[in-house]
Amino acid sequence: MSNEHEVNTEPIGLGQYFDRRVIWQVYKKELLYIAVISIVVMIIAGIWLKVNASPSWKAHCYMVKAPKNLSTPVEMPYLYQSFDVNTVLETVKIREVLAEVVNRLNLKITPEQLFSHVEVQRGNRSAVFRFSATWPDKEMAAKIANATADAFIANSNKMMNSATQKVHDYYMGERTSRLDLIADLEEQFAVSRQEYGIISIPHETQVKFDQLEEIEIRMIANRLRESEMATKIAEMDEKLADVPQETMHNWTFTRTDETRLLELERELELLRTRYTEENPKVIKIKEDIEDLREQIDNQTRNLPEATTWGPSGLLDVYTIDRTRFEAERQASRKLDREYQSKVDSLRANLGHLTDAQKDFLELERQLELNRKVLSIIESRLAEAEMSIKSNVSDYEIIEPAKPPLMPEGTRRRLIVLGLGAAIFAMLSAFVVGKEMVSPYLRSSKDFSHPLPIPLLGQIPDESQIENTVFQKNLQVFADNLLRIVKDAPHPVICVSSDVPETGKSFLIGDLMRLYQTRFLKILYIDSLTESSPETKDYLINPWIYDQENSIKLYQPNPNEHYAYFVSEEKVFTHLVDKHRIDSLFDQLKGYDLIIWELFDYEYNKQLFASIVTASEALLLVGRFRRSSRSSLARIKRFLAERDHNKVYGVLNYVPKDYFKDEN
Repeated sequence: MSNEHEVNTEPIGLGQYFDRRVIWQVYKKELLYIAVISIVVMIIAGIWLKVNASPSWKAHCYMVKAPKNLSTPVEMPYLYQSFDVNTVLETVKIREVLAEVVNRLNLKITPEQLFSHVEVQRGNRSAVFRFSATWPDKEMAAKIANATADAFIANSNKMMNSATQKVHDYYMGERTSRLDLIADLEEQFAVSRQEYGIISIPHETQVKFDQLEEIEIRMIANRLRESEMATKIAEMDEKLADVPQETMHNWTFTRTDETRLLELERELELLRTRYTEENPKVIKIKEDIEDLREQIDNQTRNLPEATTWGPSGLLDVYTIDRTRFEAERQASRKLDREYQSKVDSLRANLGHLTDAQKDFLELERQLELNRKVLSIIESRLAEAEMSIKSNVSDYEIIEPAKPPLMPEGTRRRLIVLGLGAAIFAMLSAFVVGKEMVSPYLRSSKDFSHPLPIPLLGQIPDESQIENTVFQKNLQVFADNLLRIVKDAPHPVICVSSDVPETGKSFLIGDLMRLYQTRFLKILYIDSLTESSPETKDYLINPWIYDQENSIKLYQPNPNEHYAYFVSEEKVFTHLVDKHRIDSLFDQLKGYDLIIWELFDYEYNKQLFASIVTASEALLLVGRFRRSSRSSLARIKRFLAERDHNKVYGVLNYVPKDYFKDEN
């Protein structure tokens, strides 16, 4: 086999992936539509701007910044704050200034929208500023420029005084809070003195200590009484544990064993009148009589059959005493809790008296401290108020804006040209990008990605090109196909595709007519979806499924034979291996070339692989802009996993505009 058809396993670079010639051809075909759409958009935009874009007027207001060469007094450090030129340029168009302009002139726009209509510029190395306003109405343009300058001057004074104002506001807040705190402390002092009602704290403390001592002595005596009762209760519990709950009062004999023996003997005589000696009942009575007689012989005395029991009188006495002792203990516990409550209350009162004395002293100290702080705050507040009233603006309008005499340009041409260029660029990028990401076959380079598949030829669309060009490329393709099977033991070429309608049958027909000019003996195996009366006698299905051992071929002439394979339901219920296909090809000897037109790859992958791996090579027919690179690569990988790498391609139905005659 020629080396030019061996599979190339070297990686394909990204630069080989896109065929620039094909992309350029596509772009040239779409260029007229892109240009027409861009021109139409430009015309529509020009008409719309002419109707809706009215001329704008630009007015100018000039302002000067006077320097302040004044020293700052030490006692008023917030006087004469100033801004540099860059700060002025940055603060002219802040939202606060523009919002004031909108409110003054009752404009129906937001400050953000007004931002694009106003600009400020500084003169060349000077302290003069130009406020410009652009508006569809020239009178309103002048008003906006003047209002912007006025709003900036007012806002500038506010900004210059902002630090001083914050200091002033801070001291005002501190003054208010200190006054409130002093009033609250005075009220607390008065309420505390009235609430406690105390004349002498030491006298009240001594009285509470005397009461506490007396109550603690009573509480100790009560706890001793409680311990005594607990001891007596424990003693009663020990006595009650030794006293029995009940004692026997009297007993009665109602029946003896001799009486019971007489009753059993009478019962035995009665049973003998009715039963024999072997009867179980008779035997049972006899056994009971014997047991009772043995019991009577061994018994020394008869026990009473009925006894009478009653409660012990000593138990009642002990129980009454224990109950009395328990009641006395509970009373002592209750009294102890009352004493403890009084003790806690007295101790709390003593602690409260001490805390009250501390609170009175702390309130007096806080009042004195806050009165001193208030005096300092009022001094600082007076300084801040003096600074605010002494600070004046250093900006002045030297030339108010007047309505302009001529309007500004609307830049309609620039907008139209820019829009047209943007539409042209976007459409061009869309066409080129769409073509670059297209997954379909368009040139020979598409067979190199993502897996290399050698291309045997490109067949142009016969209806769009001269017949000599078509035949020339068909001859090159037919010759390359014969070189593949040269010296092969089984010259079998399987022909398939990834999608239907790629032109396999027409291409095979053209090849067979061309091969007949060399008197080659060719067998064509066609895959059908169903059998017909003309083809049913020439099917190879029975051989493949081990139903027959002979093959009948349709032979219209000595060098051109036909056979058929039906892709019926059985192809999904029987597993055909490569060895059976090999035996089929062994039977079909003597042909220069066997062409088997297979079903599509996705129809039955297992059967597809069994047939292809038994053949010499697989020819994948790709149709221009219908077959996919990824699907062809999937077929290639599927066969490579089964150790079959002889896969070749042909690009069919290439349009005239995209066909490049390289032969």
